[in-house]
Amino acid sequence: MNKKIKAFTLAETLVTLMIIGVIAAITIPTLKENSDKDANIALLKKANSTAGNMFADLRAKYGPAPYWTYKDQRVFKTGQDATARELYSTSLSLASNTLPSGYSAMNLKGETLGKEAEIDGTKTDFTRPLITADGMMWFPSQGYGNCSGTNKRCGLLAVDVNGAKKPNRMGVDLFVFNITPDGAVALDVDDCNNLSGAGYGCGKKLLIDPDALNFIYE
Repeated sequence: MNKKIKAFTLAETLVTLMIIGVIAAITIPTLKENSDKDANIALLKKANSTAGNMFADLRAKYGPAPYWTYKDQRVFKTGQDATARELYSTSLSLASNTLPSGYSAMNLKGETLGKEAEIDGTKTDFTRPLITADGMMWFPSQGYGNCSGTNKRCGLLAVDVNGAKKPNRMGVDLFVFNITPDGAVALDVDDCNNLSGAGYGCGKKLLIDPDALNFIYE
């Protein structure tokens, strides 16, 4: 006796495909965001190591950071960044110092960071990068006098860990290091608790807890 084989009707197949499509539309963007976040955290850790190694290299060559001089110029001179840029270039493995066309940095709340952006009171030029061989873009700040203040700041060093690739946003792929007399450390400021903050202190939170910035991706 022949047995009838029951198959899906065309309508049932179409409904199934629609359901799969809806599920994919919901889950794929989330999976991509998680993948991007994990990649940027890994790059932040690499940048943290690069900044630390650069500081150690320069300290070995020039002594304590507050007294660094290069070409007879003080490196951390208030109101200028040229000497710091030159000195950092001798330690970092540079590929270019030309800003990619169309590049624009912004803080966590979406404000553009340009030629004289203020990061926690310290001016930083986001139009003149030092681009390393791995594609990271580094932005030295102006000096901070005698490496003083509550953070013992000599200067700041911002980094876009994935280069020109968007979003170029603080707390996502853009972070800030504080150059102190003791080393290069993630900037410690309390402005990374929600999307209304500038996000300059996000790097420190992310290095401590990879899930600290999940609010950015919600």
